[in-house]
Amino acid sequence: MPQVFLTGANGFIAAQIAKHLIEKGYEVIGSVRTAEKGEKLKRQFGVNFSYEVVPSFVVDGAFDEALKKHPGVIAFFHAASPVVQASKDPENDVLLPAIQGTQNALKAAKKYGPNIRKFIYTSSVASMYFLKEKTYVTEKSWNHITYEAAKTEPGCLYQGSKTFAERGAWKFMETEKPPFTFTTVNPVYVFGPLAFDEDAAGDTFTSTSAFIPDVLKTKKGEKLFDAKGAAVDVRDVAKLHIAALENDNLAGKRLLAYAGYWDTQIILEFIQKNYPELAKDLPEGTPGSSEEAKKTASTIDNSETTRLTGIEWIPVEKSFKDTIDQILRARAKK
Repeated sequence: MPQVFLTGANGFIAAQIAKHLIEKGYEVIGSVRTAEKGEKLKRQFGVNFSYEVVPSFVVDGAFDEALKKHPGVIAFFHAASPVVQASKDPENDVLLPAIQGTQNALKAAKKYGPNIRKFIYTSSVASMYFLKEKTYVTEKSWNHITYEAAKTEPGCLYQGSKTFAERGAWKFMETEKPPFTFTTVNPVYVFGPLAFDEDAAGDTFTSTSAFIPDVLKTKKGEKLFDAKGAAVDVRDVAKLHIAALENDNLAGKRLLAYAGYWDTQIILEFIQKNYPELAKDLPEGTPGSSEEAKKTASTIDNSETTRLTGIEWIPVEKSFKDTIDQILRARAKK
């Protein structure tokens, strides 16, 4: 059974990557920050999952010992990265962990992964364009944010962390010439269900996966919070990672994961139409506002990714439905 290494295995995207890998017959060794998180995943996955504790991926050699124990690993998936929009110490809390963590992963794979032939990095559309601007985005696009802006300007921290981490990774491949190929998966806002229903009962939804639970928490009479952007299903993001592992033609590519537009009004109207019992406790929102909001959205063209992988993108509405259904199942079991 082929072994693969996956960092940040308990993360929203990473757990789905692990789940899909195990279903396809791979043995997953996941890095986690604590043994408690590792034991929980081991119980949830049941078979073909083990873990290594890596408390911090910023320290030099962070992944070295973990990889030394598993010389048979054939691929390295680096999915761990801080998702923080604001910090009192942005450089040390977010930028350096993202940048140095990626470098440490690449260095470990080169030095202690004698059988590693593929390195797949979970990047972001944030590395492809400045999210405050309306523009046209493809797999070849880059965010030209400055390091100083990432440190100091509101809303720029995460963009900077993903941009500089990915640029550094491509630079590593160019200068170090390791014996493995490199592919990135660059998702937009990621929606869809968690890997396990039991986690949907609490506040396990984080980052973009929390938008639907947050809409459901909004009370009648309250103003619906404003958020919008591009959407993709977490299961499709996981599939792209596995495609990068199994399809040699994806070596050296950036895969742009995108399925459609979303905003909180669209989520609300979906709930109103399909879950009237839930909708009766929610605000009415502003019907029709989505069409106007969509006019300010960037155009995302991921036709190259679709052509290369042949993926059929899960519709945004199905991501909504499957997430809400999972939340309802989890609530019923509490």
